[in-house]
Parts: sequence; C-alpha cells; structure tokens
Amino acid sequence: MEKQLRENKLLKMQLEEDIEMQDEAKDKLQQKSMVARKQIARTIRKTQTFLSDQERLLKEKLLAVKSMNHEIMRLYKEREIIAAKKNEAQSAYYAAEA
Repeated sequence: MEKQLRENKLLKMQLEEDIEMQDEAKDKLQQKSMVARKQIARTIRKTQTFLSDQERLLKEKLLAVKSMNHEIMRLYKEREIIAAKKNEAQSAYYAAEA
C-alpha cells in the first residue's frame, strides 16, 4: 500500500512536470506565433506602402504620357494646317503666274 502511494506520488510528480513542460512549450510557441504575426503585419505594411508608391508613380507616368499624346496630336493638327496653307499658297502662286 505504501509502495503504491509512493508510486502514485512519483507518477503525479511526473505528470505535473509533463504539464509544466507542455505549458512552457505552449508559451514558447505562442511567443513565436506573436513574433511571426508581427513580422507578417510589418511585411504587409511595407508591401502596401510599396504598392501605393508604385501606383502613384504609374499614375504620374500615365499623366505624362497623356500629356505627350495631347501635344503630339496638337502638333499633328498644326502640321496639317500649315501643309494646307502651303498648298493654298502654291495654288494661288501658280494661278497668279498663269
């Protein structure tokens, strides 16, 4: 009987140690998990900042391209007007010579 009590006490102590070790392991895992979550959140913030910056740059470039396109169209129309006036002046010159 006394032997069984000692064995039970020993078993109880071993179980308590196992529980303590499991609690410590659980705490370490929770700490690692928290660190990982913080790193993920930091990475997400950096990625969002990067993407926002890239979006702003692309919008600026798009605006510049649209401005260039507008200027090209203006120059093209101006060139057409000049060519038409040149043709008109040549026609008038040839008509005056004839």
